Amino acid sequence: MVRTRPRGPAPDELTSNQREWTERWKRRLEWEGKTRWALPRDAKRRVREALVSLTHGKCAFCERWLGDSTWAAIEHYHPKTIYQGLAFEWTNLLPACSVCNGMKSNQDHHGNLLKPDEEDPEPFFWLDVGTGRLEPHPRLTPEQAARAKATIDLCDLQRPVLCKRRFWMVKRVGKWIRAVSRQTRLSRFDQKEWRDLSDPSTEHKFVLRFMLESRKLAGRARADRERFQLE
Repeated sequence: MVRTRPRGPAPDELTSNQREWTERWKRRLEWEGKTRWALPRDAKRRVREALVSLTHGKCAFCERWLGDSTWAAIEHYHPKTIYQGLAFEWTNLLPACSVCNGMKSNQDHHGNLLKPDEEDPEPFFWLDVGTGRLEPHPRLTPEQAARAKATIDLCDLQRPVLCKRRFWMVKRVGKWIRAVSRQTRLSRFDQKEWRDLSDPSTEHKFVLRFMLESRKLAGRARADRERFQLE
């Protein structure tokens, strides 16, 4: 989990219709008991595209590639059934995969879930390079550690497929680091591998940056963060 790109202005349809859609949503919940949240098709497409651009096409929580943006779930940071006035609030929306979206569901986390468009999640986590598991960073305060654990639990960031893919990324980055440490000049293959690793759309940026910093390549990690934010 890493910080998203800066959030741009809300799509025009969301800005101009937010009040009307919010009131309609509240009525549907109160009178009909219906919890299905919906946008007009074109508006939903534009909102999805704007959200997916925040993460370069990945889930804001687990960093898995979302594929075609039409499959991205529009996740409400604060649950829409509890915080009804935020159902169409632009800053309350994030792109998510179907698993993270389903795991979090309508749980009220009271702000304990890390919000990657407003804060940097990276300092909250520690990576077990032998298993790919995420843990709260050992230097956190108790309050910070509780937020890190809440984020891991709410989105099930320890699910086996994620641990396996993070571990695979550990191996890939470790192999690149070992190769370049033996060279005074990067080979063509290693240059290409760095271009692929530093591509903003590459999954599991947290793993890449964690590995680089742990191997005293903080400059590379910083360059990756800057590219992610600026492109």
